[in-house]
Amino acid sequence: MKDSLVWWLIAFETWMVIVWLFRHIAITFVFWRTPKLTTHSNCFESIEKAPSPKISVLMPCKDEEHNVGQCARDILGQSYQNLELIVIDDRSTDRTGAEADLVAVSDNRVKVIHLKDRPPGWTGKTYALKRGMEKATGDWLLFVDADTRHHPDCLSIVLRWAHDRQASMVSLLPQMRCDTFWERVNQPLCGLVLMRSFPLELVNADWCGMAFANGQYILIERSVYETAGGHESVRDKFVEDIYLAKAVKKGLKKRVLTANAPDLCSTRMYTDLQSQVQGWARIYYDAWNRSVWTAIWKIIEPMIYTQPAYIMPFVALGLIVSGSGSADQAWQLLWLSLAHLGLMFTVIARVYHFNRARWYDTVYYPLSGLISDWIYVHVIRMCMTGRVTWRGTTYEATSGPGGGSITELTGNRAGQTE
Repeated sequence: MKDSLVWWLIAFETWMVIVWLFRHIAITFVFWRTPKLTTHSNCFESIEKAPSPKISVLMPCKDEEHNVGQCARDILGQSYQNLELIVIDDRSTDRTGAEADLVAVSDNRVKVIHLKDRPPGWTGKTYALKRGMEKATGDWLLFVDADTRHHPDCLSIVLRWAHDRQASMVSLLPQMRCDTFWERVNQPLCGLVLMRSFPLELVNADWCGMAFANGQYILIERSVYETAGGHESVRDKFVEDIYLAKAVKKGLKKRVLTANAPDLCSTRMYTDLQSQVQGWARIYYDAWNRSVWTAIWKIIEPMIYTQPAYIMPFVALGLIVSGSGSADQAWQLLWLSLAHLGLMFTVIARVYHFNRARWYDTVYYPLSGLISDWIYVHVIRMCMTGRVTWRGTTYEATSGPGGGSITELTGNRAGQTE
């Protein structure tokens, strides 16, 4: 190998070390600036002139027989008691409806809606929440997924935070529970990729037009929700939470905030590899405005910043063992490539730890990167064909301003609630 080529490799690895050092500094700033709610955060306190607002909690469920009961009990066990719980059984084929009915028998604050159909042009979750709103009587609305778990003070703390920050819509980033091998391999990185697309420093800034919300936990003023058009305005979106946040922040000029809250709320999203690939591809597809170029860049970026860290140490060792070229240059390349590798893994470990994932799961990072590339390939296919398949339903979608829309539905119309 010519010395000039080795010199270029050294220059490249020097730049990679600088990039990953900067990322260490950047995430330190991000962690410092990220709103974080914990069990020690202030709870909402009612005063005589401003009584506690009633909150309607809406929980859509599709085949969630193992989750609906526990999530409902967490909601009903909140220290903030002025609430009602509306469980929407969205055409489940298991015992979800029966489990919801059992909860309703035990607490008169619970209402259960059993859906048997869904009109064309709606995703399952948006239609379920639209129907749930027909029973809601609260001044504030809380949308939660059935696979979430909640600390008893969670709602009181989030409501207090919304009032203190004068926010009309707030959401949480819960801890991502990863109980199986494939969850530990892939879920933390997928969540990280999404949040890199929507940095909290920007989405929480009033001056920035970027908007984000996490549909696993959204608290919103009812009047603002209705003025924004509710879920009918986002009925054909696969990430209705983000588009609802856009309608509130950009359309109504209201404050929308998201906080990190792994101590208050947790979720377990996709338990097997197939559902992870399908689920995250569906999320990225709409979150990235159905843009094929964004998905292509997500494949190219690791080829530049990540994957060379696995290869370059072996290139340097090969140069040292073979004795070809300058020994000093070969050793310099080795130390730079090892620094690149070490900085990269420590950045990822810090992010995993911040989100309550196990930092040592970064050992799976090379494998999770390959899986992520496969997910991006699925996103590219969705962008090219306009077809999105999720839980037995194939959606025909279009790209365009505002993320496009659903033009028709094919396949099993049983739909989904994700």
